Amino acid sequence: MWIGTFDNIGTAFLRLFVLFTNENYPMFIEPAHMSNPATFIYFFVFIYIGLFFLNSLILALVRPHCLS
Repeated sequence: MWIGTFDNIGTAFLRLFVLFTNENYPMFIEPAHMSNPATFIYFFVFIYIGLFFLNSLILALVRPHCLS
C-alpha cells in the first residue's frame, strides 16, 4: 500500500504539502519511519520549519490584504 510513496516527484510534493498543512500526517510518517527510523529527523525538521516559520510568514503576508 505505501510502496512508492515518495518515488514520484509529483506524489512526493503532494504528500509534503499535506504534511505541511498538518492534515493526516501520521499516514505519511509511519510508513517512512518503519522503513528507515532516521526519516524522523527529516519529518521533524520539515514540520518544525513549515508550521512555525513558513505558516507564520504566509499568514503575515495574507492577513493585511484580507483586512483592507
